[in-house]
Amino acid sequence: PLVYVSPKFETITGYSRDWAIGRNCRFLQPNMSWCNTVFNREDVLPRGTRIVNLLVNEHKSRYPFINLLMMEHIDIPLPKAGSEPGSLYARQVYKPLVFGVQTALDGQSFGLVELLGMDHEALKQLDRLRQILRRRESTLRFQSLNTFARECIAEWMPGLPGYFSLPRLRLGAMSSWRRASVPALGLEITAQNMLEAVPQALEEGVRHFYLTFSPADREVTDESECNLQCRLLGLRLTELLNLMVPGLYHYLRSNISFTLVTPPRLMRAYEEVARALYLHSYALDSWLLDLRERPDRWDIRYVDYWRLMSGVRVAG
Repeated sequence: PLVYVSPKFETITGYSRDWAIGRNCRFLQPNMSWCNTVFNREDVLPRGTRIVNLLVNEHKSRYPFINLLMMEHIDIPLPKAGSEPGSLYARQVYKPLVFGVQTALDGQSFGLVELLGMDHEALKQLDRLRQILRRRESTLRFQSLNTFARECIAEWMPGLPGYFSLPRLRLGAMSSWRRASVPALGLEITAQNMLEAVPQALEEGVRHFYLTFSPADREVTDESECNLQCRLLGLRLTELLNLMVPGLYHYLRSNISFTLVTPPRLMRAYEEVARALYLHSYALDSWLLDLRERPDRWDIRYVDYWRLMSGVRVAG
């Protein structure tokens, strides 16, 4: 059982110190046993040795994180029960403990998150990274765990297949959105097709989705109908995000990007979409104004729309 956890452990895992102390650390393993079998392998830690391992653990919220763990046997000296201090016959007693240091790697590489896809190539690349960690383990004597992780990942990255690291578009240095870049390739989805299209696209390696309206929806002019279409998009997105959890597509959450594309009459969709994403621990990465309905004519009201969108961006 755990006898001590650091404040950083609480941040990484979501579990409080009071809850974790006294429990076996297996509570961090994936909730589904077959996922744990696929991702993680049991390593025996012989007495007096140290090992470094890469594990897929789950946050208290049930979202996964990639955990680099170093474990080492240590012996804590304890006074022998019933011995007098300084006695010639006193024998030093030691309590064996396992000392562990961990760090979450998810933010260091988009390629790392792709390991959570659980396909054949992902598991192959996970094994290759573990081999690099083991080979470089001796260098831990001279550097921090974070530095060790960065150097191992830097060696691992060049051997990744192309779809692990697709070209990305920078959102601008002054962007206040969630990330500084999004995948350059994406798929347009609507309320009508997203439930079928998104799971299949995720299987094929698509990680960027443009939330759009169908041509029929863009032609709606009645205000109440516009509000209904915006509400429908938010509800259908909520349904999609709920369906992604049983299929474990949410394991790829850190690499999944959403862009909202709205014509002027349907800008209220922003509130519905942003709320649905936020409630499922996602965020809207970018917002585009769709002017395809009148591409040959400039409307002075477009300036007001841009001001509204810019205000939302500045407000975060």
